[in-house]
Amino acid sequence: MFRPADSEPAETLRVVREAMGTAVTMAFRSPVTDDLVDGAYARIEQIEASFSTFRPDSEISRISRGDLAESDASAEVQGVLQSCASLRVRTNGWFEFEPMDKDGRRLDPAGYVKGWAVEQAMDSLTASGIADVFISAGGDIVARSSSAPWRIGIQHPHDQTATAATLLISNEAVATSGLYERGAHIWGKTGSPIAGLLSVTVVGPELGIADAAATALFAAGDSLTPVLSRFPGYEALVITDNDEVRWTTGLSSKLASSAD
Repeated sequence: MFRPADSEPAETLRVVREAMGTAVTMAFRSPVTDDLVDGAYARIEQIEASFSTFRPDSEISRISRGDLAESDASAEVQGVLQSCASLRVRTNGWFEFEPMDKDGRRLDPAGYVKGWAVEQAMDSLTASGIADVFISAGGDIVARSSSAPWRIGIQHPHDQTATAATLLISNEAVATSGLYERGAHIWGKTGSPIAGLLSVTVVGPELGIADAAATALFAAGDSLTPVLSRFPGYEALVITDNDEVRWTTGLSSKLASSAD
């Protein structure tokens, strides 16, 4: 989970609004108009209206009920579901967007959509020339910088006031999956809560993919290599249930030292 770093410049503008069931923070290091900020949040709300599993009128809910054929859904919904199906194969089934419940299989692409939605909001800002900005939605972050990197604190799962590690991120995405706030909502293939890990953070080029990879790695348990090897360009940091912090070799250059 993201923790705001204390060392960001005082002139950083932060805007926080509710969306997708969480607080979505946008931080800017340069001037930005209200219209651009409103447009970025509107893009997230547009995606939520199509993909929310809590809204009975969303396309995802209608497909799940059988009221809408997937082939008749919008091109955007079809594209996301195809991406989710590809990620399920890529993770050897650890990323699942069609879980079983008491009524049978249902569609729930949230493990990809939340990160993808944040990335879409970022695209709307950068297309308008905004170069130094990050967006955080819970544990999902995408950052852009033309100057100094953003400092992204990873909250320790056992202590909301502590930072387990600090990342220096310029033009990448960061997704964290774990049991910080929602309890045991991620399950392994056996249907049992995962043992061995408290959280998994993935860093890479695309937030939707990083989000799905973090979910898959957490569901797979304490084993980084088999899943992450299928995601070239992505690195990971894990916190184990004995409070050990470990990371892949490629992430070392992005970890802040006490001197940074």
